[in-house]
Amino acid sequence: MKRLVRGGFLFLFLFLCSMQTAAAASIRIFLDDKAVSFAEAPFIENDRVLVPMRGILESLGYSVAWQEESKTVLAEKDEIQISLLLTKKTATVNGKAVSIDAPATIRNGRTFVPLRFLAEYSGAEVTWNQSTSSVSIHSAEYTARKRQKTMIPLFIS
Repeated sequence: MKRLVRGGFLFLFLFLCSMQTAAAASIRIFLDDKAVSFAEAPFIENDRVLVPMRGILESLGYSVAWQEESKTVLAEKDEIQISLLLTKKTATVNGKAVSIDAPATIRNGRTFVPLRFLAEYSGAEVTWNQSTSSVSIHSAEYTARKRQKTMIPLFIS
């Protein structure tokens, strides 16, 4: 009987641990309130959400290029230029060195970077919802449109 009870507790423990791992592995990303999917899924490492750089930036309207010889990712849109050297905790934004909280890394042939870095330096706003394991990104254009819709017109006579 004790063996059966111990086996039941062991099964329950393993089952709950596997559920937590599965939940942590499925991070959902929303850009301007629309779900975004990627060839390689975002993941959490050292309490940082890492996302495929090309997928996020192209969704925000950036052109993205990879320089194999220097292991550098280049992104550009309008007046913003981002250069990121793989495995370094610094990046260059518009010619200025900026620090990032986790280095870019390659997983399954894709470059992953901390989401917050991309959002902050691309002009987007990012929020993390712990309970749903989801990230909401609102582009600068989306935020401006939304603010414009909520403004109350003043009539001056």
